[in-house]
Amino acid sequence: MCRIASALILVVALPLPGVFGQSTGESVDIDKLIEQLSDQDFHKRQAAAKALQNAGIRALDKLKKAENHPDPEVRRWIRQNLPELEKRAILQPTRVTLQCKNKPFAEVIKSIEKQTGFSIGAYPDEEARRLVYDFDLKDVPFWQAIDAVCSKTGLMLQNGYGYGDGRIRLSARRGVAPFVHYHGPFRISAETFRLSKTLRLNLLPVDPKGLQSNLSQQLSLDIIVSSEPRLPLLGSFSVRLEKAVDERDNSLLPPRQQSTPLHDELIAYNMGGSDNYSLPCNVQLVPPPDNATKLKYIKGIVPVTLLTKNTPIVLAEPLPKADGKRATVGDFSFDIKNISKGANGLIQVDLAIQRNSNSNRDLLFHLYRRIELHDKDGKKYGIRGSSITHNGNLLRCRLDFGPRGNAGKPRRLVFQDWTTMPYEIPFVFRDLPLP
Repeated sequence: MCRIASALILVVALPLPGVFGQSTGESVDIDKLIEQLSDQDFHKRQAAAKALQNAGIRALDKLKKAENHPDPEVRRWIRQNLPELEKRAILQPTRVTLQCKNKPFAEVIKSIEKQTGFSIGAYPDEEARRLVYDFDLKDVPFWQAIDAVCSKTGLMLQNGYGYGDGRIRLSARRGVAPFVHYHGPFRISAETFRLSKTLRLNLLPVDPKGLQSNLSQQLSLDIIVSSEPRLPLLGSFSVRLEKAVDERDNSLLPPRQQSTPLHDELIAYNMGGSDNYSLPCNVQLVPPPDNATKLKYIKGIVPVTLLTKNTPIVLAEPLPKADGKRATVGDFSFDIKNISKGANGLIQVDLAIQRNSNSNRDLLFHLYRRIELHDKDGKKYGIRGSSITHNGNLLRCRLDFGPRGNAGKPRRLVFQDWTTMPYEIPFVFRDLPLP
């Protein structure tokens, strides 16, 4: 028996050629193409380069192995093109195949977890939990698979902002979320329109007919940007709109603001070391005419900062010999003043973090949250308390660590060094009902 989907999800998915295209089984001899990069015939070299670009992430592993190729032309091409291919690989969506009949709900979720490596917490109602389901999904991007499962099982994605554990949560729904845009490993959903009016009463005009001059309206659209858990969202920047019109093609674009670099537009940044796969964003619009009923078309870009790699750097090991040690990671120096046992079995770590260049000062203030205490097997202690003093380029902090789970005796102090990447996520929505 299969429970039929109760609602149609309206989606927009605009894959970029060569970046988010569907996977293919086309056979390409990557090794031969790499050797052809050094051919004396220019046209053959050009054909090999084009074929390797088209192969994309399928060529990535062999290109990495050929970075020290004996031919200088091959090395030059690889070193010039490898960063873009690596970026392309990061931005590929994780794909899911779910082809089954009469499958219990729990097995459906376990199948997705096994294929992706992502943790999914699903909380359906009792009826949905008892039923069995049919699916015919082949090699589809992760978020489309999640929404297909939600549509059929009566679930909806629960925004993960604030949880910080990178876990996907699906809860029983009371309605539907029909306006969704997909882009590679990202999902953007239109959540809420907000229309407000303000009437200034402290400067009323002498002529009552001029009352409307003191009346103003504001319209905004709340959207949620979600990323696959393997690509935590560290921050979002102010949304840039390209077009927004109602059903009569009246423009709802606000006055164009002067373009500024992304780091100057930062409006939300979570540097606390937690993994958020979902962040809220706000889109400012011009209030529509009174007779407008829908936002016929809206197109824009959400600039975000992604965490692409987390590298643990050992600051001190073993702990009994850590006092007085200094470690430098990038633009920051970590001076360990003292590590001792405190009350209730807590481990107290006193250290100073020095900023050695003109790096972001706000980043300095949050670095302490990326310091961890591990046992010999890498099991983490939890932070039970902290005391922070911030003065210019210097941050003094005391961190209290306590054992978590079955963690053993503390062995090493570790700093999580982040590799980040800025990226602009495009979105399009059509026919959004206006308030």
